[in-house]
Amino acid sequence: MTTNEGTRQIQALELEIMEKKKQLAQLRKEQTPQKVENYLFLTTDQKTVTLEELFKDKDELIIIHNMGRNCR
Repeated sequence: MTTNEGTRQIQALELEIMEKKKQLAQLRKEQTPQKVENYLFLTTDQKTVTLEELFKDKDELIIIHNMGRNCR
């Protein structure tokens, strides 16, 4: 494979990935919100607290789950 062929293949694949990401984002926008259960958590001092108690009057929750440096 020549450098030009490899470059063309990379560009084609990058375009395909970008299009798939757009499709995925659109599907996520169209998704109906789902009700979250009132989970029970254990605090650092070993007491229990519910999700509802943690967020009180808030009606939206955004979760960010970071699994470390190598996690996208």
